[in-house]
Amino acid sequence: MTTLTDPRPHERREEYAARLIVEANTEYQLEVVDDGSADGLVDYQLLNRDGRVVGALEVGRNTVQAARGSEKAYWSKAAGGRRVAGLTKTWLVLCERDETRFNRLLAALAPLLAELESTARTYVDAGRAHPFGGLDQSVDWKLKTLGVLSVSCLDPRGDGPEVFIESLSGYRSALGAEATVGEVETWLSSTGSDQQGARRKLSATAVPERHMFVWVDHYHVQASRGLAEPELPVRDPVLPGEITHLWLAADSGLRGIGGWHWSPTQRWSRLADVETSVIHAAQHFPG
Repeated sequence: MTTLTDPRPHERREEYAARLIVEANTEYQLEVVDDGSADGLVDYQLLNRDGRVVGALEVGRNTVQAARGSEKAYWSKAAGGRRVAGLTKTWLVLCERDETRFNRLLAALAPLLAELESTARTYVDAGRAHPFGGLDQSVDWKLKTLGVLSVSCLDPRGDGPEVFIESLSGYRSALGAEATVGEVETWLSSTGSDQQGARRKLSATAVPERHMFVWVDHYHVQASRGLAEPELPVRDPVLPGEITHLWLAADSGLRGIGGWHWSPTQRWSRLADVETSVIHAAQHFPG
C-alpha cells in the first residue's frame, strides 16, 4: 500500500477512509471538491497519472436510522451486567435488535424474571411463544412482545445476581453476494434525499467517470456480511444513469471488514487495504 496521507481540510471520517481506499486500489489521485463553499458540490474529483481530471466521486452511507438509535439505546441503557432489585439469580437475555425498546427494557423485564424465579423456570424460548389459547398473558408471550428471543438462568457470581442483555440481529433474507448487490441497487435508485443529492451532484460534473462510494452499515447484516464473503457477484449491478462506477465497503460486520469495486471494463474486483484505511481514519477521527 502507498504511504497514507493525512486528512485534508473539509474531509469527514468516512470520506477520508473512502479516499484512502480508492487511491490504494487505483492509480487515481483524489482532490477534495466539496469544501463547503457552495451547495451541491461533489466530494472529490479523480485525477489520472498526468494530472488530468477524468472523473468525480461521491461518498454515501447506506444506513438504518432506527437501528442506529436502537444500538445507541442498547449501549447506554442495557449493555453489560445490570443489577435488578429482588432477583436472586443471574439471567442472560437475548434480544432481537430491531424489535426491542432498550430504553424501557430493564424495568419491563424485572417482574417477568421475578415470576420465572418464583416458579423455578430456568429457560424460556420466547421466540416460539404465541398468544393463542389464552396464552397472551403468559410470561413467554410478554417476553416476546418486548423483543426477547430467550432468557437463561445462571448461578450468580460472587458479587451478586445480574441481568446480562445481548442485542442480536436477525437474518431475514439469504446471505451472499446477490443480497449485497440487490440492496445497493435499491438504495442508489431510491427517492431518499441523500441518494437524490448524490445522483444530482454526479450528473452535474459532466465528466466521463462518475463514481459512487457506498459504505454499508453493519445494521444491514446481509449486505455487510456479503462483502466479507469469498465470492464476488456474478452479475453487473443495475446502476442509475448518473453513476458509471461503484465502490462498496463495510467498515464493520459479522466477518470483519471488506469491499468490492465495479467498473464497466474490469467488472467486479475485491478491494485491498479496506481495514487498514478504516483503522487509519479512526485514528484521525476518534469517536
